[in-house]
Amino acid sequence: MTSAILDTLSAEERTQLDNLLPIRGLLAWKPGANAPVGLIEHSFAMDFSPDRMLILWSGKARSLVGTLSLDAEDEAADQMAYYAKKHPDWRFEIVDPLSPDAPIAVDIARWLRFLVGGGPKFEKRNALFQVKDEATNSGAAMTSEVTS
Repeated sequence: MTSAILDTLSAEERTQLDNLLPIRGLLAWKPGANAPVGLIEHSFAMDFSPDRMLILWSGKARSLVGTLSLDAEDEAADQMAYYAKKHPDWRFEIVDPLSPDAPIAVDIARWLRFLVGGGPKFEKRNALFQVKDEATNSGAAMTSEVTS
């Protein structure tokens, strides 16, 4: 996890994030595109967005059918396999949103605050991101304010 991301989180938020690790997301590059789009989840449909990405997390989750064990790495691989068949001319990449080597800067603090603190389901599922500048390997400053 990069120190810039850690610096935006309180000690409690760091503990909450640690309980969700590893986390992953799926990026796609359409033919001829310079920038990726992120896989996102609406209530009953999946799509791609130029500035948001579904954050897949690991751990236990409660649902109507009981407790589920989630594995972000397996789920990301499954999603990539599905969409690679659906869009064979696109390029896909599974990313760790916390990695300094990721091609995007993800506002993990904002996403975590919605996930833990409540808010619209769309915000709990899909984090904002910006494509990093290749020359500096950094994204523009991202806000961590939660407004609903």
